[in-house]
Amino acid sequence: QDLCLGVQGNLWAETLNDSEELEYQLLPRLMALAEIGWRPASQKNWMDFLMRMQPHGAILDSLNYTYAKHFFFEEEKTAQQTAIAEAERVLKLSKPGKVGYASQEAYDALTAALATAKGAAESDEATQTLNTAIETFKTAPIVQPVEGKAYQIVSASTYYSQQYNGSTLYEKDGSARFHYTPQVEPEEVWTFVKSGDGFVIKNYMTGNTIALPTYNQNVTVTADASTPIRIDNTRVKSTLRGATDFIPGAVLISAVDGYTAEATGNVARLWANKDGYIKSFNDPTVAYQGTWRIEEIEDFKAQLQGLVNKAERIVENGTTGDYNEPTEEALAYLNTEVVEAGKKAIEAGLVSEETYKKAVAAYEEYLGMPRKQIYDALDENAVYTINCTYSSWSARTYATANNGEVKPAALTSGEPKQLWYIKKMDGGKIKLYNKATNQAA
Repeated sequence: QDLCLGVQGNLWAETLNDSEELEYQLLPRLMALAEIGWRPASQKNWMDFLMRMQPHGAILDSLNYTYAKHFFFEEEKTAQQTAIAEAERVLKLSKPGKVGYASQEAYDALTAALATAKGAAESDEATQTLNTAIETFKTAPIVQPVEGKAYQIVSASTYYSQQYNGSTLYEKDGSARFHYTPQVEPEEVWTFVKSGDGFVIKNYMTGNTIALPTYNQNVTVTADASTPIRIDNTRVKSTLRGATDFIPGAVLISAVDGYTAEATGNVARLWANKDGYIKSFNDPTVAYQGTWRIEEIEDFKAQLQGLVNKAERIVENGTTGDYNEPTEEALAYLNTEVVEAGKKAIEAGLVSEETYKKAVAAYEEYLGMPRKQIYDALDENAVYTINCTYSSWSARTYATANNGEVKPAALTSGEPKQLWYIKKMDGGKIKLYNKATNQAA
């Protein structure tokens, strides 16, 4: 310790997604670090530092930094000023007429009420009138998806340790997952199909549907099952300081059966788990993992570019001739129908849904094309040795016929008990015969 000079502040950034999260973790901590480093120990005083730090909030705001504001005192406001600020907040965040948001009519009504409040003298009546208008806006019916249109389902979670905001939901291997960053893969496009009082969520590319089969278990995406869902906003407020009771456009996606708006009970809702999977879980708290935005795709340019990039990587990295790799014909088809055609469409400007659908269909056709299998390469007129790669057996690694059994043994050149031939069967199966005994394994 005698050889150490100065101070050091480490920030482990492996869980941070962008510069905004980095700034939030650094500020105002850097001010405190400077205070420790430069101020003599005899003059250090927490309350004195806290008060001197307050004017720096305005400086950070002017520089557009994202910082932890809970160490800065809020400006005292009258009840009417508070109501005006809340109305301005929800209007600024709103996209009237879009899915998950209030209608244009509701938006216009609150806008008019805000203008009236701004022009009115301070009074309990003016404050109450505006608060009523805000509550009416927050409880107004939200716009629902339109069947046949394409959407992305995007996390609205901004909670401290689950900052998944902007992460997109996608299908993979029969499950619903989410990326930690925005993506434009074809597996991340969804449609909503009317089903009774709700919707069934269908993947745009595969046609598979989302199901919430078991509470607190991973959500599935298959062709065999679906769960009708409903879309609602939420007013369940976090207990964290500064938390809000409403974020425009942030919705819950819940199963129709057993639905309540409460945070109690086993209400099945889409919920982003930290392992990257979507679970069926009940947490309707505003800005937590159970909140989502449903964003309509109107220009498919970004989605087509994502598909072109994906296909181009496959073409560049494809190893034709190897087992389970695409054929040369398949890669040529993918390059022509997706990469080249997609690039031309993107260069032309606005990309329509029809153009994107055509590219997705071509990509799906490529995925369904046959790949080279081991079966295809086997020759009924050849003989083979069978080498076990289990390293602990060292040299005893070749399959050897031994008194009616097959055992590992060191390779002996020309030993017929270690030579095998095959007979092909239907369905990609073979029978394996030993050359010495002519008996099938």
